[in-house]
Amino acid sequence: MAEYFKEFMEDFNTATLPHAKFYNYEKWEQLDYDRKQQLEAKKSKRTRTKFDDDEALKEARKATVAEKAKKRLDEVRTLMNRDKISDMKHQSLLRAEMQNAYKTGDTAKVKKLEMRLNPEIEDAKWGKYNAPDLNLKPGV
Repeated sequence: MAEYFKEFMEDFNTATLPHAKFYNYEKWEQLDYDRKQQLEAKKSKRTRTKFDDDEALKEARKATVAEKAKKRLDEVRTLMNRDKISDMKHQSLLRAEMQNAYKTGDTAKVKKLEMRLNPEIEDAKWGKYNAPDLNLKPGV
């Protein structure tokens, strides 16, 4: 055993160990684990090894919900133009200003900002604007 240890110490001190794992075993072990996980992921993509239909159904439903949400967001973006986007940003700034005025106790400013943000009052630029309900199915 002592002779093996002397041989190991000489190889370690001269950096001539036969493999990189002997220098930092934890790092090598993590890299090996990651490599095996990537290999398993590739295999699982090629062939179906699990036959858990409930889990597959849940994943399919999540994917369709995410796809619908993405389509809805794209639809909203196409309906908006630069003016509407800038007006929405302006409204959010007004809301923040109103919250600040409310916190400081400036009731006159709060009432003034509430009037400006009231959707029932017609705007000179847009008139009464009712956003389309995107939850409705088309043609209904």
